[in-house]
Amino acid sequence: MHFTTVTANPCIDRTIQVDSVNLGHSHRIQKTICDFSGKGINVSLALTQLGMPVKSVCLSHSDGEAANFFKQKDMDAELIPVPGNVRINIKLFETSTGCMTEFNEKGTPLDCETALDVIRAVKNVLPTTSVLILGGSVPPGFPDDFYYELGKSAQEYDVPFILDASGPLLLNGMEASPVLIKPNEEEYYATFGVHPSVTQEFCASYRQILMEHNIAYGAVSLGEKGALLVTPEAAWYSEPVSVDVKGVQGAGDSMVAGFLAGYLKLGTYSYALRMGAAAGSATAFSDELATKEEILKLLNTF
Repeated sequence: MHFTTVTANPCIDRTIQVDSVNLGHSHRIQKTICDFSGKGINVSLALTQLGMPVKSVCLSHSDGEAANFFKQKDMDAELIPVPGNVRINIKLFETSTGCMTEFNEKGTPLDCETALDVIRAVKNVLPTTSVLILGGSVPPGFPDDFYYELGKSAQEYDVPFILDASGPLLLNGMEASPVLIKPNEEEYYATFGVHPSVTQEFCASYRQILMEHNIAYGAVSLGEKGALLVTPEAAWYSEPVSVDVKGVQGAGDSMVAGFLAGYLKLGTYSYALRMGAAAGSATAFSDELATKEEILKLLNTF
């Protein structure tokens, strides 16, 4: 089993921790954390922690941030050179409430030819890929059907793909029938205009969306309210655990990796959701992406 992730709009996440935010006033920073990041990158890191082989297809800006990152981590990557600097996102995390406020740059504008370069790079690795994982935003200039085109390419090689996006990128990508979609609570509302909830009515509406697009699984990460997994036949809910949250960056990406690892281990949806929830929660309770040991320790509480 070999995974491939795609990160079309990598970033540097600068997370600033403060006790609480009082608009218009000065604040004393408790801690600042800088990470090279992106949904695909985070999934690759989490899968690596769980002992899964993974290749990262990622844009590499001329500032060298991507190249340096993958060299330092000694991770397998297919880097696509592009001009400009990687975007910088500011994450403002309140330790007193566990609330994260994000200020995300759009990224350096790129043209459709660069999008085609990414698609060609992915096609080159699809023959050795078991599961393709797509997620995150794309740079200005990339088409809204970018993930749809990648999904159709995966279908040509009989490779299932997972899609973790929102808005037009998710809606268009769903037309290629991913095996799993995983928006978070905010992304689900932004895409479908419905607030996710742990109710039969919500699960029924989500199930209808999945069936209309021939999608096998639909997960929703609900933050402090837990996580849901819906299929055309049933639904599973994972309750949250009560532990102090240290940060939420990368928690949803860890959930994707945990879900995959859990399903591969036992082949059951319930265990896959437990493993996904444990991985996501373990990352939320850490300043960095959770280690395998931290995930397995938390797994016993779900």
